[in-house]
Amino acid sequence: MQADYEVALADNVSLRNKLYYRGLDWTSDGTRLLGAVPFLVGDSVVAFSVLRTQIQLLDDQDVVGNQLEAIFDLDAGSVHHDLLAGVEYTRTTDTFSIDVEFLSPVALQDPAQTSTPGIPVPGQSLAGEPRSTVFAPYLIDQISLGDSVQLLAGARFDVIDFEDELTGRERSDSELSPMLGAVWLPGSDVSVYGNFSRSF
Repeated sequence: MQADYEVALADNVSLRNKLYYRGLDWTSDGTRLLGAVPFLVGDSVVAFSVLRTQIQLLDDQDVVGNQLEAIFDLDAGSVHHDLLAGVEYTRTTDTFSIDVEFLSPVALQDPAQTSTPGIPVPGQSLAGEPRSTVFAPYLIDQISLGDSVQLLAGARFDVIDFEDELTGRERSDSELSPMLGAVWLPGSDVSVYGNFSRSF
């Protein structure tokens, strides 16, 4: 679900806002084969059984965010600037559980599915209720030097807070991500672009 809004504040200034919600629900239930192992039947007959586990994943994620941007169309002599200044806020919640169980083996030569309940594998189950927030102001300037050369310069500063009350984990990070680029337009139907960026 998403709501977009845009308004012109002046001839060269506009404002736009994007409010969004994403809900993700993921359920997975699969069998993993661990291999076939031999065992003796009677005195000399060797039979093989296939060992297997079942993995069950339940995952429910909710993402709520808002992105507010101001766009400035500016001239400074022969140089034109398309300046974008924005800030984004996102909150993500994730409730999940992963369970791993041993299933009863099946005969390799004569497989038959059984309905025996699985046995939990010690130390392999996992659950969490992590929540994270991201606050990120950013600025991008597209500089036009005549009709054939454009330069791009920008940066985004992310501040991330993470916590999981179920496991007691907490973490905070912040990082600046710069971006530089250039476009050369030798003709009306050709453009050459190069950029450098670092993301976080």
